[in-house]
Amino acid sequence: MGVSWWSFGLWYTRPMKRPGLYANINARRKAGTSRPKSQSTISPRTWRLMKAKKGGFREKPSR
Repeated sequence: MGVSWWSFGLWYTRPMKRPGLYANINARRKAGTSRPKSQSTISPRTWRLMKAKKGGFREKPSR
């Protein structure tokens, strides 16, 4: 049986996930770092879906 982190008075938290696509785009935009379109890391299909707010890029409805 393993030792619980709670027995040490600590909360065990999983490591943070990597930042997503939007976070990366916004960070690069803020830093002024850009690539030419020919060296883009985003496929044309993904870029099209993102701009159209479709295919997983829809805005979440506000509650």
